[in-house]
Amino acid sequence: MDNTILAVLVAIVSSLVLVVISVIVTYFTTRSQTRLNVIAEFDKELGANRLKAYQALWKLTEPLARYSRDPVTYQVINDLTMKMRAWYFHEGGIFLTPTSRDRYFDLKASMESLVKGLKTDQNVMQANNEYFASLKQKSMANPNEEIDDEKGYVKFIIGQGSGLRTALATDVGTRNISFVSKAKVQKPRNA
Repeated sequence: MDNTILAVLVAIVSSLVLVVISVIVTYFTTRSQTRLNVIAEFDKELGANRLKAYQALWKLTEPLARYSRDPVTYQVINDLTMKMRAWYFHEGGIFLTPTSRDRYFDLKASMESLVKGLKTDQNVMQANNEYFASLKQKSMANPNEEIDDEKGYVKFIIGQGSGLRTALATDVGTRNISFVSKAKVQKPRNA
């Protein structure tokens, strides 16, 4: 009879140990899955918000298109820099990744140099303050006339605009081939 009681006690203790282990494993598994779900949901919302904000910034930079654009004037640059500032503080600046943020501020500094007539940042095209002052003076005399680009400054700004748009597209992955598209492109192997 002692062996029977001992066997029953061992069975009960073993069952309790298994229950405790199951509860602990379930707790940590559920906790990990919940954390992953929260992170995935946050990433999904961040991606959607970033895409929406980036689309608005992309549209703003249309005057800096490499091809088929209207002439770049002092007024265009002045308007664009003010619109980009409003976008940054009211719409999307918070969503910029470090790389896109750097490209954004490089472009802003270059446009500000033209608008203010002086070099505003070390990343601005290498030119002295006299160049920027003369460019501003010429531009302000007729703000709707195309900027004289003898030293390539407008081309430099257009390049920075393109660099910003490339960074935005990279951030949201719009230039990547989607997983579904990759699956369609891959042909099954014939055995």
